[in-house]
Amino acid sequence: MKIAMPRYFLVLPLILIASTFLPKVSHAGLYLGVRAGVTDVSIDNIEVDESPANAGLILGYKLPFIFSRISVEADLTRSVDDGEADGSDLGVDSNGVFLAYRTSGFFYLKGRVGLMRAGLTGDFAESENGEAYGVALGLRFASLAAELDHTVIDDDVGYTSVALIFNF
Repeated sequence: MKIAMPRYFLVLPLILIASTFLPKVSHAGLYLGVRAGVTDVSIDNIEVDESPANAGLILGYKLPFIFSRISVEADLTRSVDDGEADGSDLGVDSNGVFLAYRTSGFFYLKGRVGLMRAGLTGDFAESENGEAYGVALGLRFASLAAELDHTVIDDDVGYTSVALIFNF
């Protein structure tokens, strides 16, 4: 009688051996945040009566050593309260990747540049990909930070938000 050995019993020792040769990765530069704010949308020949309110997540990693003030950020936002344009609902969903630079100190400035996709939802559904840039003022409390941020996406969408960020 032949006993069948599950395949993962063969792969597991290989993974364990290979993991000893991989560089050790620390979570020391990792940060996670939440943000909420108002999105200003510019649509050709359409008047936006009420701007949508958005909320989102930030996931970032501060680079080590001499680049410690530079980080890579992923940003994801969704409309939690649709706005209104020409009597129709208007929402904005966005996601993007940024390089960010923060100054040192209790009070700090942040600048970021990257690529972002902003999709309009509702009757004006369309999607735009483009460059994005932003500036923020921040307060740093040990492993917690608060930021007042303004990000512009392809000169058509502006997002002003408050973020709370936890550094691991």
